[in-house]
Amino acid sequence: SNSIDWSLPFVEGRRKVRSLALFTVTLHARRQLNNNLSSIMPPPSGRQYKDVPVPFWFNDASADAFRAMSMRPDDVILSSMVKAGTTWAHKILHSLLHVYDDEGSIIPGSNEEGSIGASGQVYPDAMPLDDDDRKRRCADDGDGGGKAGNFVKKQFGDFTFQELCDQPSPRLISTHLFGMDLLPSELLGTATKKRTRNDETDVKEEEGKGRLIIVLRNLKDVMCSLHFFLGEAKDGWLGNEHGPGSFNRFIDDNSPNAFGSCFDWAIEQDKVVKFLQEQAAGVLKKERVLVVYYEALKADLPAQIGRINTFLELPTLTDAKRMTIAEACGFSAMKGGTAGRMTSVIMRKGSIGDWRNHLNKELWEKFDDVFARKLGNVDIAGPLRHFQWWKMPGMPTESREHWILDTDPRTWPAFERVSLEEGLLIPDKLIARSETDKEFKRPPSEYRGQIPSPKYAPEAGRYHLFVSGVCPWASSTATARHLLGLENVISMDIADGQSGAGWTFLNGASASPWKDREGPFWL
Repeated sequence: SNSIDWSLPFVEGRRKVRSLALFTVTLHARRQLNNNLSSIMPPPSGRQYKDVPVPFWFNDASADAFRAMSMRPDDVILSSMVKAGTTWAHKILHSLLHVYDDEGSIIPGSNEEGSIGASGQVYPDAMPLDDDDRKRRCADDGDGGGKAGNFVKKQFGDFTFQELCDQPSPRLISTHLFGMDLLPSELLGTATKKRTRNDETDVKEEEGKGRLIIVLRNLKDVMCSLHFFLGEAKDGWLGNEHGPGSFNRFIDDNSPNAFGSCFDWAIEQDKVVKFLQEQAAGVLKKERVLVVYYEALKADLPAQIGRINTFLELPTLTDAKRMTIAEACGFSAMKGGTAGRMTSVIMRKGSIGDWRNHLNKELWEKFDDVFARKLGNVDIAGPLRHFQWWKMPGMPTESREHWILDTDPRTWPAFERVSLEEGLLIPDKLIARSETDKEFKRPPSEYRGQIPSPKYAPEAGRYHLFVSGVCPWASSTATARHLLGLENVISMDIADGQSGAGWTFLNGASASPWKDREGPFWL
């Protein structure tokens, strides 16, 4: 049914959550976990930690200890949205930091079963604080007690929070905890005033320690992954006698899902990113926060491994190490069991756009409305929009060769301009218009090379132009190519128009490495 009752029964007053049956464990999933998981995996607990819904295994005392932990300068905190590739990102980071040498060989003793991080992430907020806490949490009191502790021991490893802190440097700690109030205080530091390089007043007291890597994924695929986690949700997509349904739970402002609303998660992480960026700019230091997108990992894993390596200031990444990690962290390899204890259940499809196979356009439009309302102005959420479009906005209706004098691009569908940043599309911020005089303000050029030069040799077939008739600078370049008689030296593709993904070439591109790919091509 497309008729949805948006009043959710679990919201009353500030935030009260009724325990809902989120998961029903299928026979297939039970077999994968040797028929053990169904006896220890209860529905959502209804518990909260600092106003955030948490899973049944969550340990408040360890979360407090994580917040207060002493940080080291080379610590790496991975803070990932639920079902956004946490296991994948952890595997990549663990491999970079501890497992492989420059030749791509496994460092002896680095990946042994039983060592922290070797078999997957170990959540600090799940661990018992120490041996005494472990005994208490695992003790069977005859009334259901001990389930959380034994689940954590089985699925995340028989470790304590103290053992997590005692890892050799560089320590890697992975979590779903987020925001200024839940991440370690010493990671964040305190707000800094703008200073010059020569002004070192109180820098050590204000500057945080360690590095933070945030992992995001388009929220529609996150919701689908949650829906099918450990078997399809018992209350279905749209609700039944067991609850309001995955769709309603996910988009509600007071989502009872573990770690709360993914929309709010992104909002709070955006605040962290801006805070740490301002802190870095204030003391003229290098960035201590990096946002990694699941879709970027899927598009070019070797490149993203290099990006992460550079951010962590690790030794120069050799091709051997890069490609070995990329192979070990590929979906098929991890699905085969290299990612840890719950690989066969945690990793389902690992695809982009699976959301299109579920629900209908009207429901996804309602999802888009929530996204626009909550995350429309949230910077780190900008790249997610490209992967959540039902169809590409503003696509030209026909290719250039079919244009006639009466063809009017102004009649084509509207779209919002985008820019390319770190290989991902974001709402355009490079082209600005003054609020007072409405004059066009062109940003400084990012391409300052010259042909010929030591870096750019004047070779036929080495260069290719992508131009669009709507851009006066591109049109001038195409004109210069013609006047100089360079048509047989520099190849060229002309866009069929613009769209929500940039210049659009409906029939693809003629330049390598894209020439054998079917269109459309966007730039």
